[in-house]
Amino acid sequence: MMKINSMLLDDPTPAVLSVLQPAMDVYSLGVLLFIMLVGRKPWDAQRSHTLQYAVEATADAPGLQDQVFTALSPAAQQLVILMLAEDPGDRPSAGQVVNHAWMLQGIKVRLQLLLSDDHPATKATSCVCHPEWRDYKT
Repeated sequence: MMKINSMLLDDPTPAVLSVLQPAMDVYSLGVLLFIMLVGRKPWDAQRSHTLQYAVEATADAPGLQDQVFTALSPAAQQLVILMLAEDPGDRPSAGQVVNHAWMLQGIKVRLQLLLSDDHPATKATSCVCHPEWRDYKT
């Protein structure tokens, strides 16, 4: 089991800027998404613990060369790379992350599974999903 230290999720921006920004949360979520998809952190342990990655280009992150990452769909790779952008101004907003094509595709697939005739949830008398999704049809 992988232990996650909050420092390993930290955006390196505060090493340069002293003002906290919402884009820093997007970076942290990008690291979490990377871990969930790839099973490791984008940076190796030494760079993570010393914050050495704060002065390195994101493109140099060893995790981006991992076979699991390179096997991801181009849309998934794009989202992760955008979320880990070095410049906070280049990162998507939280709303843009949620509305990214890869995220929406995942929601669509999940809804298709939940709303299939074979899924136990479809036999329930009421829908507990978001009101806009109640009449969702594939």
